Amino acid sequence: MLPINKLIFHQQFIHSETDFEAELANGGDRLIVTLFTGDWCAACKMIQPNFNDLAAKHTDVLFLEVNVDDVELDFGPKYGVRGLPSILFFKHHEQASFK
Repeated sequence: MLPINKLIFHQQFIHSETDFEAELANGGDRLIVTLFTGDWCAACKMIQPNFNDLAAKHTDVLFLEVNVDDVELDFGPKYGVRGLPSILFFKHHEQASFK
């Protein structure tokens, strides 16, 4: 793992539904990987270093982090988030489907 001060993050922290929608709208052809996390979520804390490493290594991908405790938006019905951590993929402002 790279030292934290050596990482160049292509990662945004989302603080509102407006921020989230703006990032999706401006994503263009880029893949957007979104981690839904919570302060109380132990599993979220376990995968966080890996998420950070991926953000540092894949500069062509935009990584978003949404702390559901800080954002006033119910992501469950809109995006299918049923538990934490959840990782969703978006491209062209639409959620990716892996069927």
